[in-house]
Amino acid sequence: MLVNAIMIPLLNTALLMVFPPEKRGSAFFMKDVIPLKNPKIDFLSIILSTAGFGLMLYGFSNIGNKGWGDIIVITNIFAGTLISALPNKLLVHASAVINMFKQVAGFLGSAVEKTVAV
Repeated sequence: MLVNAIMIPLLNTALLMVFPPEKRGSAFFMKDVIPLKNPKIDFLSIILSTAGFGLMLYGFSNIGNKGWGDIIVITNIFAGTLISALPNKLLVHASAVINMFKQVAGFLGSAVEKTVAV
């Protein structure tokens, strides 16, 4: 097992060094590879994601010492979740997720209206 843990990353590194970016798909036996793009780095998303996941990690790590009912634990987990959800540019299909939530909310709203009307 240790051999695999060492050899696989080394093999991947060697393949990435030998093949130019436009030929790497064929090196990994993939066909119809998406053309190479140069995306811009969204620094705000990186900072917000790092802060959000850090707060969640801090909150979850304090559960053992302080318990689930502690205000610091709850606040850190909640704040971390909110901050991590802010940079929705990191989601590949953000519009699809938002549309899904809108459809679910519309379905739940119509179901509640039908229940109340009865």
